[in-house]
Amino acid sequence: VSRYELYGSGAVELAEFVEEQIPADAVVLTDLRHNNEITCLAGRNIVCGSPSYLYYHGLNYQQNEQDVETMYTSPASAKELFRKYDVNYIYLSNQEYGTYNVDVNGLYEVADVVWQKDDVSVWKVKDAIFE
Repeated sequence: VSRYELYGSGAVELAEFVEEQIPADAVVLTDLRHNNEITCLAGRNIVCGSPSYLYYHGLNYQQNEQDVETMYTSPASAKELFRKYDVNYIYLSNQEYGTYNVDVNGLYEVADVVWQKDDVSVWKVKDAIFE
């Protein structure tokens, strides 16, 4: 009836990878979309959810929201934030690139790409960050 597609086959592949390779209790850095693939399809924890939900439930999310942006825009200098939120993985798609001025070179200092397809990638935060 509708031609609208919320999740394509690439998102399903991503979710399968996450479910098979990323522990259920892992924390993944994502943007703040309410329908991001990491939470909706794979059920993993994220640093900060959608402000449209959090605000109306009276949750104080503003610091988390700011810290998410910092981890994307200045990852090499945000190692303490990765530890604070116990971020194990980083998710990158056009959504994150469109929302934040992502410092990809800085990401290479804190994480390694473990999955990639087209414009989507998953990065594993290096163990050295937590030492």
